[in-house]
Amino acid sequence: MKNHYILIALIVIFLSGCGSTAIRQAQIKQAIVEAQAKNLNGTALDVIKSLKQDSKNSLLYHLESGTLNYLAGNYETSQQYFDKANQIVDKLQTISLSNQFLGLMSNPRMTNYSGSQFEKLYINYYRALNSLMLAMKANGTRKKRFLEAAVVDARKINLILSKNITPSNQTSNASQFQSLLNVFDVLMGNLDTDKLAFKEDAYARYFEGILYEMNGEYNDALISYRMAAKLYESGYTKQYAIDKQMIQQAWFDTARMMKLEGGWANELEDLQKRLTIAQQERLKNLQRFKPETEIIIIQHIGEIPRRKELNFLCMPNKQQRALRLRPVAFGTPSERQDQQAWFAMLYSGKSPFDLVMGYTTGGAVGVLESLMSKTFYLGPLWKLAEKNDLIQSIEFMGLRVAVPYYSPSTEPIKNTTVLVNNSIKYPLIKVESLGQIALQEQLKNAGSDLRGALAREAIKSIMTNATAKAVDKSSPLGLFVHLAGQLTGMVLSGAETRQWRSLPYSIRITRIPVKQGKTKITLKTQFLNGSQQSINHEFNLKSGEIGIWNPRTTYIH
Repeated sequence: MKNHYILIALIVIFLSGCGSTAIRQAQIKQAIVEAQAKNLNGTALDVIKSLKQDSKNSLLYHLESGTLNYLAGNYETSQQYFDKANQIVDKLQTISLSNQFLGLMSNPRMTNYSGSQFEKLYINYYRALNSLMLAMKANGTRKKRFLEAAVVDARKINLILSKNITPSNQTSNASQFQSLLNVFDVLMGNLDTDKLAFKEDAYARYFEGILYEMNGEYNDALISYRMAAKLYESGYTKQYAIDKQMIQQAWFDTARMMKLEGGWANELEDLQKRLTIAQQERLKNLQRFKPETEIIIIQHIGEIPRRKELNFLCMPNKQQRALRLRPVAFGTPSERQDQQAWFAMLYSGKSPFDLVMGYTTGGAVGVLESLMSKTFYLGPLWKLAEKNDLIQSIEFMGLRVAVPYYSPSTEPIKNTTVLVNNSIKYPLIKVESLGQIALQEQLKNAGSDLRGALAREAIKSIMTNATAKAVDKSSPLGLFVHLAGQLTGMVLSGAETRQWRSLPYSIRITRIPVKQGKTKITLKTQFLNGSQQSINHEFNLKSGEIGIWNPRTTYIH
């Protein structure tokens, strides 16, 4: 076992060296900062070029290009990239099952990247933001046209969130692959995955409300704000570490829409009990079809955490009729610690029986070994594994298996506040945490990721073993074919670590009632290390108009 572990560790270290073309977190930060300075010819261009070189990353190329052009203020160009991104998503959803199965049978990074569920949602979010920013620069019918375009994306967001999509069985025509998946059914993870599932997005619902309100569609805005309030109230704030003040803000905006729309007297009376005295006073002064003049600040903060790769070695134990899974940690000391923690949290699941078996076979060393590995006993599934030639194929070198993971991460700021005309201060409320959404999606998929990776690598090993048998495995040539095939399988193994890297870590928002005319806004952000950042923006609004500002806050050490 030790020799195999050393071998796979060397292979993993070799592969980590070969992965230097991957986009580093520092590059993303620098690209965002440069794009905000309207410089797309430096690091931002390097990021875009690195994705354009590979057709399998076409979606990512358009997502990153769209985001960086948005940050640079090239809203129409950004919109073109996001339009294309939506087309790619639609096209990839209609790919034949045979091509999908081919992806399952290879390294996931060898297939076309199709995006995660929340990434697809945020394509339309950025499309709507582009339309809003263009509307802020326009007047009259042109402004109305841009606001209507933003509402179209609001309806697309609603459609995405309203669909209850159940993935089709991509391996229904691959009996051996499905059979191997059944062998690894015992590895589906230790978490209640249903609680981690990304089913709804309270902020996306709230953002829909803003779009409808700005277009004067108060009834639709009411529905969206109320849905957001219920989602925040029913657990979204706790699940994604959102500020609880957002519950009251969403209910207040629901009440405002009731007042502007009219005809909600009874509901409005009950709803006012949820509001603060200041909110009740604002509501009292609001008249039907006469909205307040208001500034909405939507602050995008940081960058979504980077998805990384965790490697395992899987070896059979004939005496125990079991398979043993052991993590092969590499990288910085911090990354190795994170990999061990991810493994222990999701896969080790040590029972007293596991510890006793470890002690029985290896004493104190065996107990420590059991804590650093996962032994899953196949029982009657052992015969199924033998029938599929799995045990014979992996008994010499084992399997190198890779799954995605995230290192622990936090929001990079302590707080943000806004000064209005250098006097009145307003706090910004945390309304969304894409960092938490990404982490929890990965936790939810951890069991199925490992199960699928094991089955994928197992069937490649079985095919290699079959080829070696055909040549005569006992002969030098057969042995060479077997070893070469196994090593090739290990080298080509990999996890899906691609993602939309320029998405923010979190989103904060504030809404400020102002008088018509000019208003100076100063946004102050305090970072965790004590440093501060201040940026200014000026509005010149008409009576009843809503102004939008969407600053991006990124900290570079």
